[in-house]
Amino acid sequence: MKSRTRTGKFVDTGVAGRIVIVSSMGGLLTVSGLGAYCAGKHALAATLRDELAPTGITVQTINPGPYETGFNDRMADAGPATGVMRPPPGSYRPEERAGSVRTEGRPPNGPAMCT
Repeated sequence: MKSRTRTGKFVDTGVAGRIVIVSSMGGLLTVSGLGAYCAGKHALAATLRDELAPTGITVQTINPGPYETGFNDRMADAGPATGVMRPPPGSYRPEERAGSVRTEGRPPNGPAMCT
């Protein structure tokens, strides 16, 4: 399975740890026209949680609100059919969230892996 390919070295350490997936609101809510995107976000996190639970590795998903990124801008520029709204002025930049991800994702003992 591909998730095993990506997490294999992490699992092979034999040390409990945490994987932090920075997802989106699409991992929690449905968005008209983006069913595969929303389902994929949820399925990845849920599958990894189930597969890795016996190893002591936990999977945490952070679902931030809108961020100012080129991806969000391109989606919003495509129009209302995409269901994506342009982030409001003053929205977070991805690098502003990185510090809290490092803090929230750090297990008491062992490594952390962020995606």
